[in-house]
Amino acid sequence: MKPHIENRTPYAVLIRRGAVMPSGFSYQALTKPPPWGTQVVVKATFAFQEGMLQPAPEQLPVLELDRDGDEGFWENDAVFHKDGVDLVVLGEACAPGGGEVQSLPVTLTLGARTFPLLVTGDRRWVRQEGGWAASAPLPFSRMPLTYERAFGGTFHDQWELDHVFTRNPVGKGWTPNIEGFEFEGRPLPNVEDPAHAVTSPEQEPDPAGFAFYRLTWGLRLAAGVAGKDDGTPEVLPRLWNCAHPSLILPAYPKGQLLRLDGMHPGGPVGVAVPNLPVTLEYSAGGETRQLPAKPDLLCVMPTEGLVVVVARWLLSGPATDPPPYNLRLLPETLTREEV
Repeated sequence: MKPHIENRTPYAVLIRRGAVMPSGFSYQALTKPPPWGTQVVVKATFAFQEGMLQPAPEQLPVLELDRDGDEGFWENDAVFHKDGVDLVVLGEACAPGGGEVQSLPVTLTLGARTFPLLVTGDRRWVRQEGGWAASAPLPFSRMPLTYERAFGGTFHDQWELDHVFTRNPVGKGWTPNIEGFEFEGRPLPNVEDPAHAVTSPEQEPDPAGFAFYRLTWGLRLAAGVAGKDDGTPEVLPRLWNCAHPSLILPAYPKGQLLRLDGMHPGGPVGVAVPNLPVTLEYSAGGETRQLPAKPDLLCVMPTEGLVVVVARWLLSGPATDPPPYNLRLLPETLTREEV
């Protein structure tokens, strides 16, 4: 029987039951089946205008599977544990006033922290005396801030072998170290960390970006899988964090000012990070508990004017049908007596 939850909020909710893996584990060390549990995930979508936030008329769904949408790649919401809070921005670099530029600084500012990007029009390597130089950037009006525009790539050689830049297989600008390879005409990345911008075809910087960073890519695997003393791999909670590693926060930044520069043709976009005003009510054996939300994902979509916040609860319990408890998702402003 599928578990049920009474949702008294305007937000999207998912409830699912199954085996719960520990927060850090090694498959080889699992000597007995993992415990059974129930997970509740809430996804709140807010619309912002002139710095004010309200629940959006259309709420984005909780995702059980990854999705590619018009705004880019979305990672699924069905994970049990994370190590920190993911900060994600899905958007574009936008030239001021709808004009065109050859390059544009883009900045994400959260409180006192600043995360810069440098966005440049399409370029290619050209030969010059003594080495290589980038061609003049082509002007652009908008540039998607996706990892397809960041440093990386996959090269298919003449022997039908794929050479993959594992930190970002979908990017551009990477050239494999193959003897006799010709750099002439190869593209450069559009989206870069200004402190590590490419100046030579031989450079291999980490990809820069604000979008969801995929599970199987190198930076995430390096942070989320550790080698044990016996040589077996151990999965760490950080593996399930889906933001770029530089955008994984130690705590949810409730109330802090978040500002985006260079991502809207009308100018900077700013908003205070919202609280997630919901509580999970858990009733079992004559006892009722109120469990507050602890968000672990903050996603901003400046083009659409949306802010998305995700929180999750994990409840232990036997694998019985129906489950031996009742669940309600309540607005934080309502007391138990009022509902």
